[in-house]
Amino acid sequence: MTLARQRAAACGRADRPARDPESAADARELVAAMTLTPGGQSSASVYETARLVSLAPWLTHHAERVAYLLAGQRPDGAWGGPQGYALVPTLSATEALL
Repeated sequence: MTLARQRAAACGRADRPARDPESAADARELVAAMTLTPGGQSSASVYETARLVSLAPWLTHHAERVAYLLAGQRPDGAWGGPQGYALVPTLSATEALL
């Protein structure tokens, strides 16, 4: 029995299936890609931006956040995605810009 199998048995992992090499390679690729963008793959949120505009106007880049909100308003007057999630971002942006 190999040392790795002995350790696995001692930890109660002896009956786990062997790792799939393709899945392990996929996981390594995903981790490597994540380290290239340490800030993550996220984008600005209308709701969160509006909360900052409303609650913390003294922070730097306040004018840029206001401009972001103004630029993000849809032609129908709302904010948010087209799939119906617009109520909360619209309320937040409206309150922040008042």
